[in-house]
Amino acid sequence: MVGNGIYGYIFRLDKDRVVKVARTYAPDLNAKDFSFDDTEYMEYMSEINRKTIDNEIKVYERLGHHRGLYLAFRQPTMGLS
Repeated sequence: MVGNGIYGYIFRLDKDRVVKVARTYAPDLNAKDFSFDDTEYMEYMSEINRKTIDNEIKVYERLGHHRGLYLAFRQPTMGLS
């Protein structure tokens, strides 16, 4: 991992490329204070993070290639690279 933020993680793919993926959460089913409300909240937060990354992808698509912006390629199964 080369970076992280509120909505996702950034991993190095190779020397010249990275990928940004949504931060997702899984409930600890073994926790003593686990409740299904926790599961719904974690699923909600994971979905918000995925939608935020999807929105970022759309912004890059609209902007296209411009000097000073990194090239972004959509990787539907991985996130933004």
